[in-house]
Amino acid sequence: DIFDLVMVGRYFGQSGEKIKGDADENGLVDLYDLITVVTHFGQSYDLLAAAPMVAMGQSRGKVSMQVSHSTDHRGGIRDKHLELQVKADMADSIAGYQLELVYNPRLLTMVGFEKGNLLGLGSYHLEPQMTLGRISNIAATQIGEASGFDATESTMASASFRLKGDLDLALKSISIRNLVIADQQSRQVPVELGQMITSDLETIPVIRYSLGQNYPNPFNPETWIP
Repeated sequence: DIFDLVMVGRYFGQSGEKIKGDADENGLVDLYDLITVVTHFGQSYDLLAAAPMVAMGQSRGKVSMQVSHSTDHRGGIRDKHLELQVKADMADSIAGYQLELVYNPRLLTMVGFEKGNLLGLGSYHLEPQMTLGRISNIAATQIGEASGFDATESTMASASFRLKGDLDLALKSISIRNLVIADQQSRQVPVELGQMITSDLETIPVIRYSLGQNYPNPFNPETWIP
């Protein structure tokens, strides 16, 4: 899971006897260890390591969904779209995160996905798994030591949908599952899951200009041009 991914990312490039994150136990945390964790991400086994600490205590951040919807008018066809961003407002530096997005496929069709920018450029993102009504394996971790972290609101993931049914029902069907955020010590960070924020892009006014026929015409000594 994300704790294994964070462990490999944190010690990537380091060597030593029994170093954490060394999946093949060759004394070096390298690309093979990263690939091993990525390949088996989300799988479970009979023999499991000790579970990470459960997220308890006061919230240290907030995760929320922001959705905007619009309508394209092309060739006489109305095409409705939703743009979804999963945002995180964290008070402290984090090392990685994982989550899933679920939605009703009868009301929404996913047409695009973008990875988040929460961990900055020095990070590794898994390729998400797209199934009908679910986007799973949305996960990322820092590689190496943590860089300077600016406590600001950033995205964990973004997705685009085509709306096929009722807007309110479609919005209610979208939810975040299996959200886990890990800190630099591979401990789970307690966060608050905020309410969905929606906005209507169609409320932006469209201004058009035109020059009308003058009146009267012919004229003397004045005329009016609307």
